[in-house]
Amino acid sequence: MLKFHQELKKYINSKRIIDDPLLCYAYGTDASLYRLTPKLVIQVENNQEIIQLLSLANQYKVSLTFRAAGTSLSGQAITDQVLVILSNTSWQKYSIINNGSQITLEPGIIGATANLFLKPYQTKIGPDPASINVCKIGGIVANNSSGMCCGINNNTYQTMSGIKIILANGTVLDTRNSISRNQFINNNQAIIDGINLIKQQILTNSQLITLISHKFKIKNTSGYSLNSFLDFTDPIDILAHLMVGSEGTLGFISEISYNCVKDNPYKAITLIYYHELTHLIETTLEFTNDKALNIDAIELLDITSLNSIKNITTAKPYLPKLTHDTSAMLIEISAASQTELEVKINRLQQIVDKHPPSFQIKFTQDSKIYTELWNLRKEILPTIGSSRSSNTGLVLEDIAVPIINLPDLIHDLRQLFTRFAYTNAAIFGHILSGNIHFVFTPVFDTQADIDNYKFFMDNLSHLIVNKYHGSLKAEHGCGRNMAPFIQLEWGDQLHAIMWQIKNLLDPNNILNPDVKLTTNPNLHIQNLKRLNLVHPKIDKCIECGLCEAVCPSKNLTLTPRQRIATYRKLVEVETTLKPQTKSEQKQFKQLLQNYRRTYNYYAIETCATTGLCQNKCPVGINTGEFILSLKSNNSQSVRENYPKEALQKKYPSGKNYIKNISILKNISLTNATLREKYWLRHFDNFVKFNHFLLNIGNWAAKFLSRNQVYTISKKLNQSIPVIPVFLPTLPQAQTAQFKFNAPTLTLSGAATIPSSTMPIPAKTIIYFPSCNNRVLADTTATSNSPVNSLQKLLNYLEYNIIYPDNLANLCCGQVFNSWGNNVLGREKSQELAAALSKLNYPVITDNSSCLASLLQQQYTLNLMDSTELIYLHLDKLPIKQKYEKLALHIDCSTQKLGSQSKIMQIVSKCSRDIIIPRNIACCGFAGNKGLTRPELNSAALFGLEEEISKCDIGVTFNRNCQIGLSFYGNKTYLSLPELILNCLRA
Repeated sequence: MLKFHQELKKYINSKRIIDDPLLCYAYGTDASLYRLTPKLVIQVENNQEIIQLLSLANQYKVSLTFRAAGTSLSGQAITDQVLVILSNTSWQKYSIINNGSQITLEPGIIGATANLFLKPYQTKIGPDPASINVCKIGGIVANNSSGMCCGINNNTYQTMSGIKIILANGTVLDTRNSISRNQFINNNQAIIDGINLIKQQILTNSQLITLISHKFKIKNTSGYSLNSFLDFTDPIDILAHLMVGSEGTLGFISEISYNCVKDNPYKAITLIYYHELTHLIETTLEFTNDKALNIDAIELLDITSLNSIKNITTAKPYLPKLTHDTSAMLIEISAASQTELEVKINRLQQIVDKHPPSFQIKFTQDSKIYTELWNLRKEILPTIGSSRSSNTGLVLEDIAVPIINLPDLIHDLRQLFTRFAYTNAAIFGHILSGNIHFVFTPVFDTQADIDNYKFFMDNLSHLIVNKYHGSLKAEHGCGRNMAPFIQLEWGDQLHAIMWQIKNLLDPNNILNPDVKLTTNPNLHIQNLKRLNLVHPKIDKCIECGLCEAVCPSKNLTLTPRQRIATYRKLVEVETTLKPQTKSEQKQFKQLLQNYRRTYNYYAIETCATTGLCQNKCPVGINTGEFILSLKSNNSQSVRENYPKEALQKKYPSGKNYIKNISILKNISLTNATLREKYWLRHFDNFVKFNHFLLNIGNWAAKFLSRNQVYTISKKLNQSIPVIPVFLPTLPQAQTAQFKFNAPTLTLSGAATIPSSTMPIPAKTIIYFPSCNNRVLADTTATSNSPVNSLQKLLNYLEYNIIYPDNLANLCCGQVFNSWGNNVLGREKSQELAAALSKLNYPVITDNSSCLASLLQQQYTLNLMDSTELIYLHLDKLPIKQKYEKLALHIDCSTQKLGSQSKIMQIVSKCSRDIIIPRNIACCGFAGNKGLTRPELNSAALFGLEEEISKCDIGVTFNRNCQIGLSFYGNKTYLSLPELILNCLRA
């Protein structure tokens, strides 16, 4: 491994070769029930790096495992050797062909993003896995993922029009290119001959043909795609389809072209309940008899599934009273027209009425209900996983049988769960395809527990294979948990043929060994992951990775999933390692110091702490809030989160929490209690101090260029991070006046705004300017302007503006919360609320994070921001479409406020085309981190400039966000009030 590592540095930037033990552990984490820590993690950026990597791996006999998003549930994307992951800054190219009928994608593109590209053409890719908002094309192809509406007709195998692959020997094959095909045939005759020989073995054995044909009439991802030998004659086409579902064991998937499927614009959904599961299945079978219905999806939710989601707030309006075996099915249908959809709804409802349900959410086209119902189905796995006790695993199995066998299969499964004491098992899935999932949380405390799981898997496999002749893995990939049972499912002859395929294409067994095929009968009970309870804020995490796509630090350091996983590792190290000798104690101390140092930067200092991950987490984990708790140094510090009696009362397994969490001591260098207390009492000086720093930067920029000041400050920041970077897009210091009962209607500067022609009565409003906007002038502000853009807009709308008393010392508390001191933050917030309450008028603030912070405290205040203000007057404002293209960034706080639809209506009046950059959910400026940790802001906005290059202007709702977006996007970003003022007709 050492020689391999040294040689690798000649071809791949050493910054993308990771060997730090804690970081390797972080990157080694996936969504499966297994845990392996790679020795090396390599972030690859292009095909040439893959070719060189394969050459070195063959030379040094080092095994490689390819990883896309790591949402795999079956253990096919983990390794204790070399993990190869797609760099988030590469593998993003795509092209749309034939007016959306085809699309070519690189493997790093997220599945849902591909569908966004295709949305204008009313088409989509065929696969639709539940994790489509996170999983990447490379993983979708490698696992032959399907999903809720995909069935067996629209998966990658069926809809692929061509593929570009790199085999273990470094050969590149593009099946869409005739020259590439011919070169491959000429240079790889042994592979061509081997494929033809295997095809002959199969075609000359009718029993094998029958078995293969039967297996692929239902969903099947067990073993390799042997149906390719029956479906195709050209060995190149056979090879291409063998790669689909091969789970990285036969080669690297560099690019794929899909034949897209129709995405009907008219959709309806219903949720139907029955008191008995058998009645539900009977109704489903009748649906399938009516071929004209062409139902998109029927999803099963059994009683355990329903119980798991009943406490989710969004679920409560859709759940009736649940009895001992209440089950539900979620049905989606679609059509090309409203008339066609209504015909389908009527026909389907007639069948439902013949089998009266206990309760039904009637067919609806409401987009909100549609989204909430599908989200409930998708949240079954994580909600069950989050309710587990300590030291348990999370197992999700995925099987398929002919739909006619489902009632008997479910009955047998329930008996099996009872027999092995897995009482919390939930059954759900895609019953239209005869494909069901079941999830449970086995305890792995003792060898007896592990043996119990082994015997369960043995019995399950024999039940599916021998009684129902079904698929042991229908759509989640085979991985490690089913590899030992492939021979049972396929028989000796076809199992041997699969080994022939593996040896033909990967003779040195360097590609993901033990996945798909293994000689280890106990592989599925080794390296089992235990999700121990370590902290109340993160204990529910099952490491599914659904949070990762929106994390601003994903291109720089760690993601929320990785922050949680490494914290669990820190706790494990401190509580399980027991050094005895002085030498061992010294090594242990050094190990902890290294881990703490790594965790401090990678997990704490570069976390934006915006909590946007909470929006994507099915169980609502706010990793940012957790990270802030680690920085806390107040009366509710993390050390006081672990009183033994309280834990054992609240958590039955509270004994599993660490009692003395010394791992947190000195883990962060950000504690500053004296500073916090001073700023609490003298907040006006905090604003003045930042005002002063900004003036110094601008003063220096008068003698040097702004770019020179940026370069100098950046170098200083790299040595001393507390020194802020002077970004060239930093504005002038604020000169607008915020005075109590100021007569804003006569303020100088208002005359620059056209007189209103609409009869709006004068109103009174409290304006609370955020500390950001008390320091930073507007993007378009002139020097010594006595009013800012919001004041001008309020002035134009004939509002009488008043300000709370002692404004200079008021703060929403967000500043203190960002330092990890929520006690002082709450005190400051309450002080502001008291000042605002005295005036008894509506309150407007000019920063989205301030509004979100105040709303979170649930004060009885009438609060709004500029978005709400403008939306209230939208029909009366004389706005012109001044811009052709406008770049829109909806910041984290605004996303949480849920005002996206209003924003789109507003900005659409200003611009003909709205561009929302993909893969940028948070800009990463994160308070002042855009200045003190500029690498976070830069990494979060990777690719922004290219995406918005044709835009005329940008707009966002947080003053700090505007600074970073303007700099890294090389485009001027305005606040919403500035945009509206720019677009008012004279």
